[in-house]
Formats: sequence, C-alpha cells, structure tokens
Amino acid sequence: MFHKVNYFEGTTISFYIYDNLHYGSFIVFSSLFLWMTFHSIHTLKQNNIIEKEKKEAEINFLKSQINPHFLFNTLNNIYSLVSVNSPHSLKAIENLSAIMRFTTYETNKDKIEIEREIDYINQYLDLEQIRYGEKFYVEKEFLIENSKKLIHPYIISPLIENAIKHGVVKDINHPIKINLKTDSEYLKISVSNKINQHQKDETSGIGLTNLKKRLNYYFGNNYTFEIKNDYETFHIYLKIPLNDEN
Repeated sequence: MFHKVNYFEGTTISFYIYDNLHYGSFIVFSSLFLWMTFHSIHTLKQNNIIEKEKKEAEINFLKSQINPHFLFNTLNNIYSLVSVNSPHSLKAIENLSAIMRFTTYETNKDKIEIEREIDYINQYLDLEQIRYGEKFYVEKEFLIENSKKLIHPYIISPLIENAIKHGVVKDINHPIKINLKTDSEYLKISVSNKINQHQKDETSGIGLTNLKKRLNYYFGNNYTFEIKNDYETFHIYLKIPLNDEN
C-alpha cells in the first residue's frame, strides 16, 4: 500500500512462510504460554472459591437440620408437662429459651468455647430431668482442662441427645454414662446407654449421621469415632484434636 517491502524481489513463498514462522513463533508461543498460565491460575482460584462455598453451604444445611429436629422433640416434652398442669412447666420453658439461644446464635459460629456447649448440655439434661422426674438416671463427669478452648459448635451434644432419646433413662442399675475429658491436645467423650428395645423411631440415627458428615468436613481423617452396639448397650467414643488450626 505504501510501496514498502520487507523482502527482496524474487523472495520465494516458502522462505516468506519460514521467515515469518521463525521470527513470529517466539511472540506467539510466549503469549500463548502466558495466557494459559494466567487462565489456569484464574480457573484454579475460581474452583477453590466454588468448592469453599459449596462446603460452607453444605455445613450450613447440616446445621439447619439440627434445630427443627431438636425443637420438635423438646416441644413434645413441654406439651406433656403443660397437659398435666405440671409445676415444672415454667422451668422447662426457661430451659428451652436458653437452649434456643444456643441453637440460634452459637451454632451459626465457626467455633465456640467448650463451656458454652457444656452449658447447653446441662440445660438439655435439666429439661429431660423435668420430663422424667426422679426416675432419670444419668451419670456425667466433665473434666475440662481449659473451658475457654474453642471447638466447632454442636459436636458433643448429638451424642448425649442420641443416648437420651434412644436409651433407657429409668433403670437405676444401667444409668446413661457421660464422660468428657479435655487436655491441651484432644477432646475425648464417651457416652453409653442401655438400648430401649421398645422404641422404634424412623428418624433414629439422623443426629449421628449429621455429626459424622460434619466431622469429616472439619477434621478429614484426623479424628476417632467409634460405635459399639451389642443390641443391649450402645456405646459411642469420640476423640477430636484441639488446636488453633481446626
């Protein structure tokens, strides 16, 4: 167009192609390499964000299963107290209020102090004590080295709720036994109960299945969760690490 040429007259088409490939390939492949590198980094970053959001959505869904399940059982208990005009009705409602504060606010946090979950457990046991009266046999031992240590919420409670719901609480010779111990490295809890052979519940196991999924999410393979069932006694043992990385 401007009567300017880069090649001498008589240059063959094959040399023209070779020459352009020789000098242009470095720019083309360098640009392609840079594009692929930045594209891979961007894709990996997006995948990590999506995976994180997916896991957070899953854990929030699992937490959301806790509250309705517990509320359904507890309201039935309070209903039975009110129906017979029990003087313990107001105390039961007070306990439920404290429990719902925990399930509403504390379970939405990533971590809470151990003492908060223990307070929840004590409120829950008090509520069940009101329900069953004097024939409520539960032996508990809490040996907490540091009550301010942080744990993921609603890790301990499902084990105890499962024992109360599906175990026998009125047998003085076979009380439900709860042993919780922490040190600087681990939280260990064991819960055992005599199995209630007369109770058949289609929702049995929901709490433990839910807990197992959350344990996998929180700790991967770095925890111990054992269940022993001889069809007379049900025993659960859980050991999780306590450190700032969890």
